[in-house]
Amino acid sequence: MDRQLELELIERCLQGFETKTTTSGPHGRSDAHRYCCSERFELEMDRVIRRLPFPVVHSSDIRDTNAFRRVDTQLGQLVTTRDETGQSHLFFNSCRHRGTTLVTEDFELGEGIQRSLASGAIKDIHYGCNEWSLKAFNDNLDRLCGLAPV
Repeated sequence: MDRQLELELIERCLQGFETKTTTSGPHGRSDAHRYCCSERFELEMDRVIRRLPFPVVHSSDIRDTNAFRRVDTQLGQLVTTRDETGQSHLFFNSCRHRGTTLVTEDFELGEGIQRSLASGAIKDIHYGCNEWSLKAFNDNLDRLCGLAPV
């Protein structure tokens, strides 16, 4: 950066700090209707969220085999997992047939499910309402709990 420009910018910052002002342009107002209108929300969901991919987690959040993580998104709560082949999966965080929330916090399963964790990965799931016990979280989770892929 040009030394003279750098000094001018520093001087402008110091003046703004001393006078408690800013060099930002004029501000505007937005109608609150833009933020609480259900029709506008659905339109944005259809035109942006459901049409275009958006990041849910960083790949390092589920880098280990059988790792999983709960995330809150515009679509609701989701569970992202990584299977034994390295493939990632994304599910809604609820049982399709009972509506039970499955993952209540990161690395903790919800009602009726006991867990066995190793390095942030699940080894075995026991789902109480059906008395099933299945290995390989990712391959069997949909059959086990009725999760719907996103």
